[in-house]
Amino acid sequence: MGACAYNLKVQVKAEDLCGLTEYHWDIRSIGNQNNLKIQDSGKGSLKGIEQDFSIISQNLFPGTYRLEVHLEDECNNESKCFYDFSIKSVKKPSPVCYTSLTARLTPWDRDQDGTVDTAHAIIWASEFDRSSSPTCGDDSLEFRLELLDGSPDDDSAAGDLDFLELGCDHIGTRLVRLWVISYPSQTIDYCDVVLIVQSDYTGCSAMPNGDASEFERMQNNLNHISDNKFMENADNTDDVINLSVSGLINNNINSEMIRLEQNNPNPFMSETSITFTLPRAMHANLTIFDTNGKVVRKYSGSFNQGSNQVAIRREELPSTSVLFYRLDAENYSEVKRMILIK
Repeated sequence: MGACAYNLKVQVKAEDLCGLTEYHWDIRSIGNQNNLKIQDSGKGSLKGIEQDFSIISQNLFPGTYRLEVHLEDECNNESKCFYDFSIKSVKKPSPVCYTSLTARLTPWDRDQDGTVDTAHAIIWASEFDRSSSPTCGDDSLEFRLELLDGSPDDDSAAGDLDFLELGCDHIGTRLVRLWVISYPSQTIDYCDVVLIVQSDYTGCSAMPNGDASEFERMQNNLNHISDNKFMENADNTDDVINLSVSGLINNNINSEMIRLEQNNPNPFMSETSITFTLPRAMHANLTIFDTNGKVVRKYSGSFNQGSNQVAIRREELPSTSVLFYRLDAENYSEVKRMILIK
């Protein structure tokens, strides 16, 4: 059953040597202590010693039922039979999740000796839920959370808890699966979300791969932005990107309704689209760069008045998961972030 109610149709074959005259039937729900409550009923006429007829009952909800059929013949005999059956919901809950959350590690003096030993954070599965709903007939939800690592248990919620404890090893961008479990049916579905773990490295003795995380590198770039320039490539020293703090918070955004939209979908795996609006046909530059400011893709040209869309495919981008894109047109410049899921 994939919907909230089930339409039952049963074909009955009746035989009686005395000649059939009529039938009637009822469907009863079997409750606690085997109490039977009539849910539906019907009747009809029969003729001859053998005849088929149909029983149709609509909108039966999950539960256990008994179908009872009574037959009468021309000799005034009456017989009956019954059949117990169950309707189970296989419809899954409807998960609606936030696409990404950020957790910042807190320095922790684990042994209480006055020295910070490590850093940690706890994130609860329910924090990723936006407005998930249980399957029909159910009345509650529970959530489980796991970090995806490509292992077979990624496809099962067995053993997963309703929280994640994060530490120094988790710094960076991670893909997390939120399991949504509907009760009492225990049907289950999930959505994959992005977890960004940040730290100032207090309590973390070593940075991943000997370097700062993607977001820490970006923060360092912004702290020294006044004299920073980012090369498009090593062989073209004349083509540089000047990344400014004001650029990241919408610099000079008042140029006759030029507008840069958030890429969609975001995060993405195979392809995403960047849309921007121009008040008239004009030259514009759309540049994609990594968190170090290095240009990884650049689109330049004359674009049309109104809405313009640029499709970005995974194979055009590096393997890094966090990227930025900037639109430059006349005196307008704006930067937005996009996330590539591996």
